[in-house]
Amino acid sequence: QNVVGTKRIDVPKILRGPKGTKAETRVVRRGVEEPLDFTIVRDNIPINTVDAAYKVDPSTGYIRVNRFANNTFKEFAEAIDKMGPIDALILDLRGNGGGLMDQAIRMSNYFLPQGSVIVSTEGMKVPSDRIVAPSDGPFKGKVIVLVNETSASASEIVSGALQDWDRGLLIGRRTFGKGLVQRQFPLNDGSAVRLTVARYHTPTGRVIQRPFRYGDREGYYEDFNRRFQTGDSAVKEEVDSTQVYKTLRLGRTVYGGGGITPDIVVEADTSGYTEYWGNLIRKGIINEFVVEYMDKNRAAILAEYPTPDRFVHEYAAGPEVTGELIRAAEQKGIPYDEEQFRKSETDIRTQLKALFAQKLWSVNEFYRVINAEQDPEFAKALEALKNWESFSQGISG
Repeated sequence: QNVVGTKRIDVPKILRGPKGTKAETRVVRRGVEEPLDFTIVRDNIPINTVDAAYKVDPSTGYIRVNRFANNTFKEFAEAIDKMGPIDALILDLRGNGGGLMDQAIRMSNYFLPQGSVIVSTEGMKVPSDRIVAPSDGPFKGKVIVLVNETSASASEIVSGALQDWDRGLLIGRRTFGKGLVQRQFPLNDGSAVRLTVARYHTPTGRVIQRPFRYGDREGYYEDFNRRFQTGDSAVKEEVDSTQVYKTLRLGRTVYGGGGITPDIVVEADTSGYTEYWGNLIRKGIINEFVVEYMDKNRAAILAEYPTPDRFVHEYAAGPEVTGELIRAAEQKGIPYDEEQFRKSETDIRTQLKALFAQKLWSVNEFYRVINAEQDPEFAKALEALKNWESFSQGISG
């Protein structure tokens, strides 16, 4: 069956079949004269929730979790075991919108002693409840949690518990503030109604849910948008003045008012963003260019940089690469703007290098590049670990 011109949404219907059966495919690839034949053995496709896990240095690990699903804690624990002994962990929950609460509970317990309250619920018409750590967590080293404005729900349970127990240092920007308990009530016609019956609280009693006042839907979302318009420090001051709490071991000051406010706020850096770069991203130019460039140069790059370590530390997307990108963009109708390109050049080069690394190896190497070259929160985490006593203000670890 010739599938040239087939819509992307229809491709899975063609390829799927019973587990263990085979699909014979013939692929025409840019840069290769003859078609390539592949035999695909059908199987369950794992959907991983740990995007990256690697050792930053001999004693420090990094793990990025994109959501909380059925296997998240298993993936997380296996990633740490694979690293071997480490004294510190950077847990990246940025962009993690949440998921299954039981996985968040298990991850929190990994760092907390038996009996520690992890999260509690409170509602007008339902009994209050507390969930406590059933056993001692095995990890005793330093912990830094990276969060931002799109870290929500289960991510906020983990970060709130570690902060309230003085077990980890939070770096980034105030989290989204999503902490409602819903209960489903079935109706006679087979439909159902989901009602909010309670709210999640951190161990100190902070309400995770961002306030929703007087049915002001527009104001609710404007509070989120304002973080980008005025800078998170301004929003932090607003939160500081409303609700003040003390952590449970050391009595440090933490803040309520919705979401989890980090110990160290790192405002979003948009100084390198330009309309030119935005057009390259929105119109798919960068992704298309990366695929075509890899088709032509994969073998040569691997010959010079045969391992991820060498690529991450030695490769640079030089002028010849960005020159090809500029020409490809012009062919797609995006005129070159030298002033805007120069402003965005460092970020564009880093993005290209990271995407090349992902195509050559995996998404793990993508984040290795981004963290090393273009991530102020990650850089602040490394700085905090080097100066742990002054940054942590006595946090255990």
